[in-house]
Amino acid sequence: MDLSDETIQMLYDKYSIYYNDSQSAWVRHNGSSNKEYDLGSITKIITGENILENNNSFIDEKENGYEGNVCVCGCNKCKMLYKLYHTKSKNAFMVGSSCIVKGDHLEFIGDMICAEKNGRCKECNIPLRYKGVRKNSKKKYNGLCEDCRVELLSF
Repeated sequence: MDLSDETIQMLYDKYSIYYNDSQSAWVRHNGSSNKEYDLGSITKIITGENILENNNSFIDEKENGYEGNVCVCGCNKCKMLYKLYHTKSKNAFMVGSSCIVKGDHLEFIGDMICAEKNGRCKECNIPLRYKGVRKNSKKKYNGLCEDCRVELLSF
């Protein structure tokens, strides 16, 4: 969806939202927060859809977070921001973990805790999970997920 110059200016004037080329994502101007938590409204203006509705978003678990605390929604309570992508347009929005969970990515916080605790795969950068139904590695694999370990063993 191509946005008009007027819409881009309105996003900045009303919400302090702009497209950050270096992060390839829509962000809220640092230090600018409000009491309206309107991620769905903002994403609907940009993409035509509320990103928080089912199947309207995806995350790339291989991506690390960015330091910053002002989510596109307007809150300033997050320690890190992550990219939440609109499924159809691939537009990215810098948001905190709470907004990602609201977008129906229920395992996200657990995955970030695993990444912090266990590290990430040396090859593909996904969070390493040593326990549970989504287990993807063992400590003896020395920082590799199961998929990358199998791929390296097959050479």
